[in-house]
Amino acid sequence: MSANSVSAPEAGTTRDAIRVEWQWRGREIRLIDTAGMRRRSRIDHRLEQASVADTLDAMTTNRPYQNAMDIDYALERIQSLAGSKFDGVVVAALESAITSGKLRLSAVEVQV
Repeated sequence: MSANSVSAPEAGTTRDAIRVEWQWRGREIRLIDTAGMRRRSRIDHRLEQASVADTLDAMTTNRPYQNAMDIDYALERIQSLAGSKFDGVVVAALESAITSGKLRLSAVEVQV
């Protein structure tokens, strides 16, 4: 699974096929798990909104493992994934909320 994969135990949250390779009895085995990948006809927009919001929060908040990213950079990265990992309508709504000033982000520092 790549570091950019979105996956969770809840149904419908997997955004990427998860590929695992190993050897068994001298044979190469490749498993590609697509069971949780979303289907356009079954998109839950509440889940899409939560996914985009969680991603934005993770990118723009200081964490023990990474410093907060600039909002413009975070939005650019999220926009680059619109239509593949994130619903384009939800990403467009996020961009509109940020540029219109309806959504303001402030730096939050996490002490560890």
